Amino acid sequence: MNIKNILFPTDFSSTSVSALPWVYSLTEKYGAQVHFFHVVEKLGQSGFGYVPAPTLSSWKDQIFESAEKTFERFCHEQMDQCPNFIKAMKIGNPVEEIIAYANDNDIDLIVIPSRARKGMDRLLMGSVAEKLVRSSSVPVLVVNPD
Repeated sequence: MNIKNILFPTDFSSTSVSALPWVYSLTEKYGAQVHFFHVVEKLGQSGFGYVPAPTLSSWKDQIFESAEKTFERFCHEQMDQCPNFIKAMKIGNPVEEIIAYANDNDIDLIVIPSRARKGMDRLLMGSVAEKLVRSSSVPVLVVNPD
């Protein structure tokens, strides 16, 4: 197996941080480049009534700027063991954007943590990791944060 590009989608959570040792180890073992990727979820229609377009646009810009700052801080704090990395952000559906990025960037492996939701949480929310395993043509390594 030849792994040159690893995709690590992150939501900046402690669960993401817990998967980083796997990313570091795989990067070192294969000399791979890591693509740190964050997806800002598209704002859906709200049940709270009408939001004027200029306000919604401003709100989206603020959310994206905030995510960019958090991403910068995350990379600065967590990437000391992984000097060869690329970072990218998109707005959209996380699963769709992760798959598109993997396909567009010759990704050989996706490494993603899973919170292992149970019960109603799993029914209502689903799991990005689970959907990736089902949908991706690129192999997915799901890391248990425990």
